[in-house]
Amino acid sequence: MDSNSLFNIFHSKDKQSPKSRRSFSVMLICFLTSTFLWALIMLSKNYIAHVRFHLAYENIPSGKMITNPLPRRIEFLINASGLDLLSYRLKSTDNKISINVNDNIDDHNRIADNVYRVSTKNLVSEFTEQLKRDVNIQSVIPDSIEFNFSGLLTKKVALRSDIKINFGKQFDATADPHLVPDSILVSGPLSYLDTLRWVRTADTTFNDVKTNLNQLVPLKFDNNISSEVKSVRFFLSVEKFTEGSIQVPLQTINTVDNQKLKIFPDKVKVNYIVALSNYEKITEAQFNTVIDASEITKGSNKLKVELLKAPKEVKILTIEPEKVEYIILK
Repeated sequence: MDSNSLFNIFHSKDKQSPKSRRSFSVMLICFLTSTFLWALIMLSKNYIAHVRFHLAYENIPSGKMITNPLPRRIEFLINASGLDLLSYRLKSTDNKISINVNDNIDDHNRIADNVYRVSTKNLVSEFTEQLKRDVNIQSVIPDSIEFNFSGLLTKKVALRSDIKINFGKQFDATADPHLVPDSILVSGPLSYLDTLRWVRTADTTFNDVKTNLNQLVPLKFDNNISSEVKSVRFFLSVEKFTEGSIQVPLQTINTVDNQKLKIFPDKVKVNYIVALSNYEKITEAQFNTVIDASEITKGSNKLKVELLKAPKEVKILTIEPEKVEYIILK
């Protein structure tokens, strides 16, 4: 039956008798069944096709590091059933093959000191075993993989934080953050360790922080180094803050020849924020504000207010006024 006949039967079934409709249903079932059986027969046949896999390297020789870039993918020309090939295509992002490096380097494939070239043709049986299917690998791309090794040295380096804190409203840190430990031992080639000064944490952000932080954060390593320590503790003391202000007397510094200045006003208002637990501890004596007589210039009767001392518990917001007027007394 041609396609036009089938189309006419389908679109005219409302006009057909119950017997005709039953005939159409039987015909459709037979068509679908035969299509399914045909697909099974085709998928059971063998085909030759290219299949790509992600490449992983395992069991690196102890005390050594690979210093050259390695292929990240490998391609096989394989002879396999259509069903197996379809499975590889559908799971292409999950396909992975690994190479046991230590088991495949020896004097036979050494081409220089600490340099080895491994023929992938010699790894076919290892690859086939990992595929766990009835496949025949006919060729491999690349045809060889080169490994350049360097002996590992150990060095102690400091840690640096790449951590961002977004505090909740009216909350802030009461002390500097710190990492525990603050340094670690890393291993790598001498050429790289010579210039290595620190290792950073992974980029991390804490939002709406209102309580003390005691969090495990991962470390970020370059490909050339490794460490047994993969993460460290990040500590930060956090407390609710409030605004405060205090009147502080102004002093004059760097006067010459018994010079005296009359200042207007002779006190300034220092505005700050402070943790609630320290609010009552802040006193005038903990601040020192001055004007510098050596900054006097002709045509101006104002000097900038400088803050020389403030308690470590406060964070300065503003000083009012920022400049004061003066008169030189003779």
